[in-house]
Amino acid sequence: MRLGLHISMSPGSILVADDQPHVVEALRLLLKPEGFQIDTADSPGAILDALRQRTYDVVLMDLNYARDTTSGDEGLDVIGGIRSSDAVTPIVVMTAWSTVTLAVEAMQRGAHDFVQKPWDNQRLLNIVRTQFELGRASRKAAALETTQRHDLELASQVQRHLLPRQCPDIQTLECSAGCTPAGVVGGDYFDFIHLGSHRTGIAVGDVSGKGVAAALLMASLQGTLRSLAAPYGSRISELMVETNGRLFGTIPANKFATLFYAVYCDDRRSMVYANAGHNPPLLLRASGSVERLAVGGPVLGLFEDVTFTAGTVQFDAGDRLLLYTDGVTEALNSEDEEFGDERLIAAAARSHGPADAVRDAVLQAHASFTGNVARLDDMTLVVAVAR
Repeated sequence: MRLGLHISMSPGSILVADDQPHVVEALRLLLKPEGFQIDTADSPGAILDALRQRTYDVVLMDLNYARDTTSGDEGLDVIGGIRSSDAVTPIVVMTAWSTVTLAVEAMQRGAHDFVQKPWDNQRLLNIVRTQFELGRASRKAAALETTQRHDLELASQVQRHLLPRQCPDIQTLECSAGCTPAGVVGGDYFDFIHLGSHRTGIAVGDVSGKGVAAALLMASLQGTLRSLAAPYGSRISELMVETNGRLFGTIPANKFATLFYAVYCDDRRSMVYANAGHNPPLLLRASGSVERLAVGGPVLGLFEDVTFTAGTVQFDAGDRLLLYTDGVTEALNSEDEEFGDERLIAAAARSHGPADAVRDAVLQAHASFTGNVARLDDMTLVVAVAR
């Protein structure tokens, strides 16, 4: 006895569309043993109506529905109508009047394959099987993308809530701050931490990498710093060593964070700080001089044994402090020039208003410089003006 092997497909659905009943019946008889549930349509309007009512795994459709034409225009218009709302469902087109030009145009409109009448049964079955599997895979990928997009949006909302919603009320120092990720979520970080006794912790950081991984590390850094800020107070050097120790054992070996952390004392108008490999904040004195706050130590999380040195600065009325991430200064214009420190200083120096005005002046200058060039990195800017 000779045994034959028949491989059937998992249950699916197919819409067969042709204005000739005998063609529809022949296709139904050919495809039904493959396990498809088959619906039929005999006009362009019926095709679109069927697709509005349900989703099919494959659409197998004729291109010609008017008896006195062979242009295929009716079918081409239907393809466009389907693709206007459905970019995934595979479309296989058929016609007895095929030309290379017509086949190419059908593909350009959104068809996935082209079959000439009279068809070869085995070839047609192979095409339908292939498009069925590709269509199922595309739908799964589209569903996954939708889920991931939703998850990213939720992550973005969570990250926005982690950052301060407003700046602290400090009698002798007015602050303005903002963070703009390059993607949905990012690795930049800023924070204000109330420490009591007229003291406020001020932090700006940047985690290596981008996206969700960087956002998770940023949240870890923020949580660590907030848990340590009050116990350590103004002992900045010790705080940075402890923060590094906690990050070193928890983040991947190739990841690290830069951080500038300071404690501002309101009644003394002074600030103690340490810089862990971060872009040195710029202190624009009312007199016109500029100081770079670089005292500190290495980046966080990369080395196990580290030491930090603390620096101290005194503020006078009119002094402006700019804390920023490299997304500000390393942003490029259309000529591949960086915005740079000097442009940042010049933009801030032109504004003698409150902190919001200084920050707006910097952002306007930055936007004018970069133009339409896509931003590739997260961008954080904190401005503090002594009063």
